[in-house]
Amino acid sequence: MLSLGKNGKTSSTLVRNARRSVIMPASRDVRSRKRRARSVTDTKDVLDLDSIDFTNEKEVQFKVNQLKEFTRNLREQIKYTDELKRKHVIEEEETKSVDPEMHDFDSDAGVILSSLNDKVAGPGAEQNLSTLLLSDKADTSLLPERLSERIKDKDLILRCLFDKRNRDFNPIVTELYHSEQRLKGLGIQFIYSKILSKFDKLSFTSLSQLDEMIMESVGNDSSRLNGNLYEHLMLSFSRVTSPSAQGKLEVCGKLRELTERMDATLSKKSFQPTQYMLNACIFAASKAMSWEYMDFFLKKFTSTYDMQPNRKNYTTVISFYTKMEHYKKAWQLFDSLKFLSLEHKPDTKVYNLMLEVCQKEKNYARSLDIFQEMDDLNVTKDLKTYLNAAKSLALSSADNVTSEGKADSLRLMSWKYIHKIHDDPKLSKQLTENPRNNMLLLETMMVLSAYDGDVGFARALYYKYTNALFKAHFYEFKKYHKDTDPVDYIRIWKKSLSAQMFNWLMLSYSKFKKSRLPVLLGYPEGSSLRRSMIYSVDYSGRDSSYENSNIQLPMLPMTELNDAELTINESKALWRFNLEFGGNYDIRELPEGMQTVKDIENIVKCAKTVNEFKLQISQRLLEWKNRYVNHKILNMKSLITFLTIPIRLHEPNEFKLRLQEFTFQAFEFNERVEYQFKKSKTNELESPVLSKDFNTTDSNALVDNGIIPSEFLLYLVSMKHKLATNCAIYEVSMKAAIAFHDYELAMTTWKNRGKFRMTDAFQKLTPGERQQSDATFAQLMVEYFTNEKMYQDALSIILSSLKTVNWQYSMVKSLHRALLAIEDENSAARLLSVVNRKSKIVELEEEIKSLDL
Repeated sequence: MLSLGKNGKTSSTLVRNARRSVIMPASRDVRSRKRRARSVTDTKDVLDLDSIDFTNEKEVQFKVNQLKEFTRNLREQIKYTDELKRKHVIEEEETKSVDPEMHDFDSDAGVILSSLNDKVAGPGAEQNLSTLLLSDKADTSLLPERLSERIKDKDLILRCLFDKRNRDFNPIVTELYHSEQRLKGLGIQFIYSKILSKFDKLSFTSLSQLDEMIMESVGNDSSRLNGNLYEHLMLSFSRVTSPSAQGKLEVCGKLRELTERMDATLSKKSFQPTQYMLNACIFAASKAMSWEYMDFFLKKFTSTYDMQPNRKNYTTVISFYTKMEHYKKAWQLFDSLKFLSLEHKPDTKVYNLMLEVCQKEKNYARSLDIFQEMDDLNVTKDLKTYLNAAKSLALSSADNVTSEGKADSLRLMSWKYIHKIHDDPKLSKQLTENPRNNMLLLETMMVLSAYDGDVGFARALYYKYTNALFKAHFYEFKKYHKDTDPVDYIRIWKKSLSAQMFNWLMLSYSKFKKSRLPVLLGYPEGSSLRRSMIYSVDYSGRDSSYENSNIQLPMLPMTELNDAELTINESKALWRFNLEFGGNYDIRELPEGMQTVKDIENIVKCAKTVNEFKLQISQRLLEWKNRYVNHKILNMKSLITFLTIPIRLHEPNEFKLRLQEFTFQAFEFNERVEYQFKKSKTNELESPVLSKDFNTTDSNALVDNGIIPSEFLLYLVSMKHKLATNCAIYEVSMKAAIAFHDYELAMTTWKNRGKFRMTDAFQKLTPGERQQSDATFAQLMVEYFTNEKMYQDALSIILSSLKTVNWQYSMVKSLHRALLAIEDENSAARLLSVVNRKSKIVELEEEIKSLDL
């Protein structure tokens, strides 16, 4: 070791005597001993129990030991912290007698050191669980001190605000609301910056309580409020999600109250209402689908506040008109936006909305005009633009009337838009980023294949879609349940079966024609897409994702269905499969609690009147429907499509079986219930005779312990998977009678509809709906008699319905041509006089004009 001399220099003697030495590094072959360091375990890893396999005994034991060690360390840390606190208290008592200047110096030094320590720790340093639990000011860091002082339950603050990713301020507001001081004395600026700006995702009740406390804090003097506070309250109320229509209307009512209160504030203070306020109000009115509130808010802001809505406001209004099916107003507003100003010029979002309007109207011409206009005005097209345009053209190709005889051309153009999405990298990226876009694309492709009658492509799409959904919901179930828990396949299938996709598949079955060539096979790109889709599906289920479930979609293991009978059978099997939650129920089995005739007798004994008996039966039926039948699939739209399949494939027996099994007459149901009640009260219960609605196979499935249920019980059981007939069902039945030349079916339908017109279901319709329904059914009756060459009967229907039906020539065109063909000029002339007759108002106007005044 070198020493320094008096002048700080090294001693020369020591330098001369010092020997030079060379330090040789150790060879690489020598292995150094590793240090035994204790591994540091993260708190999150210790408390994480989700990753444990509780079936593994060693892993569970290891976690138990780990938790014991964590608890022991935490106890020692608490003990050490308490000791530090005690010493700190003693030191503070001793420093009270010390010189104040020295105390100030120590305080300043402490502040500097603490700031240095903060810099060393870094702004991103996280506190562990024990530090948070030991902190005396944990609640004040989560909530301002002036608020936490008013909340007695300190644990509530930690429970609601500890997890920053999932904070719940609703209990905090409720606790403040029930406190003694509430928000008194805090000041408007504090309330706005510390409460309104920080408390998010509040419920309607919490917001109402907060609004009440704010008004109380200013002594119910609205002139003390400001524009920022009103804006934040309105935005918060507009973001409230309410599943009920009444709840949405309550939100609109509260917003109206705020605008009226703002009027009183504006009379004493000068501030300008903002566009955010307007958009919050009209957004809430749009969610509530309320014309009254929408009209009030628009007039309030434009007239009273002299505010011009911006493009975002107008976009919300157009969306509202679209939801309310007032398409004419949507087009008028869209056209006016083009000429207001550059700021109001329609953007991509507005054009996409108008393409949705074209879908609703099935107006392909306007869709093409909108698409071309976007090119002319250099408006950017996004993925939704192409999807909306493709779907609009697909829906317009539904029939020759809407497509004007250009159905195939419209489908071909729609497919071109879909190919554009796949070829454009930017659009393909947007497709993969949002799962909703994938759904829209798949839905558009299903619409195209359905209207085109391309059963092979539609089957492949439906199989892949349902299989993918089942897989996703199956793994979701496994994620949140143990391996020992039984799999709830009913719940999984209920989520996986889509009513809309199933309806499009049924529509493709009804459009099936063996001789028809699909549009996709008309060009190379389409052929390649169709081939790759169809051959990527294995209907035998070898590549399915149904795991341990022995149930899979009942689809024939064929890439193409080339026969009408196969189409009928597969549609019937899929229909039952969807209604039975993936085959987990049998709709023809007796429900629990209704196995014998005694069950009906027990219900009758409990009922004092026939109305009470009807109510109990209806309640029982409602329970069965919710439990045993998938009524998400069994709706009127899907049922009509299901009934249309045998009509178009010309299978009269199949149509009658489907109609009988899945529909019932409301008046017939009332008659049978009343008859059964009277017989049961007189102890004359029906003998066990099988219903005509069931064949032998069905009745055998219903036998319980060798006892065949009564006919009325079988009838009740069948009600759970039946829908009451309405105007649409009678119209479908008449179309079937026309297609099958079935006189008996036509007369039965005519007679039953006459009884239906006397029921409450028909009388509850609006006068316009009743008149339209009568006109449609009368036209079908005329068409039936014309096809059967019963021309006088057809003419009699027209003449007898002059008061209720406004006959047009298009409605009787086939009859007029038939009369001319048989040279019945008198009947043809009478028919023309009916369709050419003028209304009384037109006749009166012409008479006034003819007068020579």
